[in-house]
Amino acid sequence: MAQLEDSVAEWDGLHDAHGYPTNPLMYDRVRQALALAQREPIAVTLMLFAWEPLRDEPMLPAAEVLHRIHGSVRASDTAGHLGSRVALLLPNANDADVPLVAGRLMIRMMEPFMLAGRPVMARASAGLAVAQNGDSVPTPEELFARSELALADAIERGGGFAGHSSAESQAFLESMTPTA
Repeated sequence: MAQLEDSVAEWDGLHDAHGYPTNPLMYDRVRQALALAQREPIAVTLMLFAWEPLRDEPMLPAAEVLHRIHGSVRASDTAGHLGSRVALLLPNANDADVPLVAGRLMIRMMEPFMLAGRPVMARASAGLAVAQNGDSVPTPEELFARSELALADAIERGGGFAGHSSAESQAFLESMTPTA
């Protein structure tokens, strides 16, 4: 089975060895979602996740985090591996979907991971960026940059979620971002 996974990863260059999308495919999915947001009244949400073990625990493999995220989102959402980050694209999110998905993910990320037969705790941080039809719809690069800025804010605060958006969608983000 592992040999087949390696063959698929070598063949298309769009998936990692575990079948999750990598940079080119995630970028294309974000581009397609933003193109739809220019025509339809939808919101596109991009979340970037980072995690760090607590205490002197070993680092978690991205595949473990991706597996947990993938099991907690809608079928229409895309979770992918971007170097040391994990990205989640909610291509047609509404005001009710994003807080539910974000809350569910944070609960799942706070559960211990099993690594080498023992539980490992990690601190998760997530940066969210939202693009809506009423906004001037950003390029994929701009949406990734907004997510990265928000992730940096979340990490600086010690974990949790942070959001970054245009002024038009700031109220939407504030409604879904937990307060301390």
